[in-house]
Amino acid sequence: MRSTKKMYFNEIAVREPRHVLLALIKAFNRTTVVVTVLGFLALMGHHVYTWALQTPFFEIQEIRVRGHHIISEERALSLIGIEEDCNIFRCDVDAVERRVAQDPFVRKADVKRRLPSKLLLSIEERKPLAFLADMIGMVDDEGVLLPPIAPEQWSDLPLLTGIGVEKIRFGEPLQSEPVAWAVSFLKAAAALNSNGALEITEIDLSDMAHPLLYAGDRSVPVRIGVTGSLSQLTSLPVVLADLERKGIEAEYIDVRFSNQILVRPRRFTNMGLESKAVKG
Repeated sequence: MRSTKKMYFNEIAVREPRHVLLALIKAFNRTTVVVTVLGFLALMGHHVYTWALQTPFFEIQEIRVRGHHIISEERALSLIGIEEDCNIFRCDVDAVERRVAQDPFVRKADVKRRLPSKLLLSIEERKPLAFLADMIGMVDDEGVLLPPIAPEQWSDLPLLTGIGVEKIRFGEPLQSEPVAWAVSFLKAAAALNSNGALEITEIDLSDMAHPLLYAGDRSVPVRIGVTGSLSQLTSLPVVLADLERKGIEAEYIDVRFSNQILVRPRRFTNMGLESKAVKG
């Protein structure tokens, strides 16, 4: 009985190393196959990539520009800085986006490849908010200075006057507290003036303690103040229309106080009469 058990265990001891060896051989064969396949695929990929960089099939044949209204398509294409027969895979789209974004009117540029031979350039432009009469330039809603453009593209913009800035550079924010305040004011006024009833034509910032607003085609200065609510601006078109209907010339209008608009008629100025208060 003992000898039988001994022979049984000896047989197992002999058979186990053989099984391990066979398993190692099989694993080696599988690894060899996998490495061979991967090497073949890598080699094919390299040849395909080399072919893609050299074949005319992937040469850029068309560049489309969208989102531009102020800068011309010719200007946008010149900023891209590549030829149409350039290989589409050799085109550094990040570098193209940086070049296009150098234009002061470009807030953001995005370039996409459209295989096999097309580039799509999407531009987000800066929209002028006001014209700086003292600098012959414009400013957008972030206070960035923009170069002048054709008059028909800015004729409806309000003028900002009385601003003195020594160092200016197009495409960069103006370091000016009056400009920053005016931009904030115009954005808030636009939100209140959603129906477009109030047409702001000028803001005089020569005295920042007492800024003046001019609306429509009237030359009546409107005292707006640098602090406080802008809610009275919504009633200003009604007051201006009422003055015109009654033929009253005003020396100034004051909207700095809540719930009322003060009007000082010009013809009563030298008679010592008080300003007329119009409830907002």
